[in-house]
Amino acid sequence: MADKTITTCALVVGAGPVGVTLQLLLGRLGIPSILCERNLKPRNHPRAHYVSNRSMEVWRQLGNIDMALESIVEPLDNWRYFKYCRHVMDPEWNAYGVKDHFKEHYKYGGTYFDEHSPSRITNLPQHKLLFLLKAISLRRSQVYDRLPMGCFESWLKEEYMDAFSNGVFDQTQIDKLHSLEFSLNLQCVGQRNVNRRSTKPLIGLPFVDGGLEFLQFLNQDMSNGVISKVRNLRTKTTVHIKSAFVIGTDGIHSRIRRHLDGNMSHETNTRDSPDLNHVISVHFQSNELGGLVSKNPAMMYFIFSKCISVLVCQGGKPSEFVAQIPYFPNLGEWESWDSNTCEKYITEFVGKPLDDIRILNVKKWKVMTDVAESFVDKKSCRIMIAGDAAHVVAPAGGLGMNMGISDTYNIAWRIARIIYTRLLSKELEMKSILEFGNERKSVALYTRDVCLKEIINGSKIAKRLWYNHDVLQNVGDIFPFLSNFSGVSNSIMNIKFAFNSFDQNDGCLGLLFPGSDIAYAYDGLFNHRQFVIDVVNASDHANSHLHISKSHKEYAPKSINGRRIPHCFLYLPCNNQVFKVSTVDIPSLVQPSIYYCFLVFSQEL
Repeated sequence: MADKTITTCALVVGAGPVGVTLQLLLGRLGIPSILCERNLKPRNHPRAHYVSNRSMEVWRQLGNIDMALESIVEPLDNWRYFKYCRHVMDPEWNAYGVKDHFKEHYKYGGTYFDEHSPSRITNLPQHKLLFLLKAISLRRSQVYDRLPMGCFESWLKEEYMDAFSNGVFDQTQIDKLHSLEFSLNLQCVGQRNVNRRSTKPLIGLPFVDGGLEFLQFLNQDMSNGVISKVRNLRTKTTVHIKSAFVIGTDGIHSRIRRHLDGNMSHETNTRDSPDLNHVISVHFQSNELGGLVSKNPAMMYFIFSKCISVLVCQGGKPSEFVAQIPYFPNLGEWESWDSNTCEKYITEFVGKPLDDIRILNVKKWKVMTDVAESFVDKKSCRIMIAGDAAHVVAPAGGLGMNMGISDTYNIAWRIARIIYTRLLSKELEMKSILEFGNERKSVALYTRDVCLKEIINGSKIAKRLWYNHDVLQNVGDIFPFLSNFSGVSNSIMNIKFAFNSFDQNDGCLGLLFPGSDIAYAYDGLFNHRQFVIDVVNASDHANSHLHISKSHKEYAPKSINGRRIPHCFLYLPCNNQVFKVSTVDIPSLVQPSIYYCFLVFSQEL
């Protein structure tokens, strides 16, 4: 029997935050799409947690999702600081320095005022973010009204139990979300007395239930569309999906990326940092540590004791943490990192044993960067990649996922313009897709270098404490009798260090990067360099398609071709109501999106 064929406008492969956001954007533009996800269950690891202004602006344009996210995050005082210390406990004795990233901002009601954006940056673990995005997408889908009674609530409960198997939303956060003018009620998720998810799909949508795996492209000639073969892992059947476009948002091991790369190495544009290479990531819970942190709050602790580590505070109940510990393959075996070893390291950097510690996950990974040679299949211009499938950047500044969200915004309006504008020639359609690839690759190369600079910047404090990662990488070759990292740590850290001064601007890792988030300008369609007064050409990035700010930490609002519109609130009276919108919102309010919208700014603005 022949495989069933489904026809749609866009097939999105991979249902992480980038893929679900792209589906939401396409849905808002009226473009049918199928989002297929291979995993049967959601991940419950926090992974990325920093959300930038631009990502929040994109979600704002999807119906104030930014407000929904803000309602479930920890108060600003819990994550505004980076702290450098010997141990987490007893900060009066063990602190080296504190960086307050919001020192210059006006703060109120657990948040802050942002003059450059209608949406504030936030700190939200990725598994919580993805749960909310998927719930919103399902609630807005066309099948929602046809679901059996109670089906949506059952899905919420089971998805919540899988994604939050190690913790729960705080009830006050659920109440805040419910109080919004938002069509999503999470009151039911607190009731956890339901059966674990079976192999039977609850909803019948691939991105919701998972289990739909992309296998391969079937047609060589893609001039009239792409035929993809996917496998339903639940029923063991295959389906053919015919679409005008395929977008791979399927992560670092992307199958769509492999098709674009062909016979080339998957790591076609890599660049590493000698300051950080191999890392052990330990995901754990401890309410006792949560109590210590609540008295000395920070988003991240950079700890320099016998154990060198970065402790990322994820909040939640029970309190969740991720410890990132440098790992030296020459000095120790990966197999030795069992729960007991992890607990010893945690005890050392906390400064005391924890009675309630629970190790949830231990994994090793290599810090690296990688930018795809091309984000587009240049022959057909029908296959694209975005997010981690297209670019992997070092974990400094939380820029990876946020760059992927901006990728989707660039893709969505182009697909909508092509679908709705039948008068466009084939050449113009292909040119538009190629411009997506050029523009976003330019941003990826720039952002890659920003992250590497931040790693170097963040390592300055470590080097002031006589810790040199590059030297320790090779210490095993010099002293083969050294069998583990702790021996090296002991010899380095037996001296008690104290800072007489702390270089807050140039001596630690940053958090706010408006220059790299909202200050770059594309230069593919326009070449009006007379307008580019306060920016420099990105020649250092082997690229002529991007104008960048003088610093990735600075943003000066300017009306420049190819750059995001400067933010300013507008008040629009209508009958007995006054609507408050931002100039940043205006492009999304113009429907259909193929229209032109002209904004004229005063020179005094």
